[in-house]
Amino acid sequence: MAKKGTGEAARCIFDLERFVSNVVKIIAINVTKDITRSTPVLTGHAKSNWIPSISAPRTDVAGSPASVNKGAQKAGIASLAGYSIKRGRVFIVNNVSYIGDLNNGSSAKAPSGFVQGGIIRGVSRAVATAAALSASKAR
Repeated sequence: MAKKGTGEAARCIFDLERFVSNVVKIIAINVTKDITRSTPVLTGHAKSNWIPSISAPRTDVAGSPASVNKGAQKAGIASLAGYSIKRGRVFIVNNVSYIGDLNNGSSAKAPSGFVQGGIIRGVSRAVATAAALSASKAR
């Protein structure tokens, strides 16, 4: 015989998992978009290589400076639509060899630390969105 309140606890855990999954998804999408927007552009190669993935970080580079490939980034963002914390961690990586130099200020088109700034902006927007969603459901 089930203990009294077991159903309520299961429902609470389900709701919490769904909420956390949505927050992680919103953060990942916002951070990817903010970092991408902040990345300085010469060819677009570095900008197109901010690629989110689930459960393991990507280790490859999409396209080349001569042949920019935005497909992997679009596919990575699309993969987040069905994200659940049960699927694992979310990673956002850029494996272009010079991304560290760009973030350290090698381009006059973006300030040093643009990656950190994009993360801060993306997380801030996501938290505001999550708070608004939570408040609307509490009504």
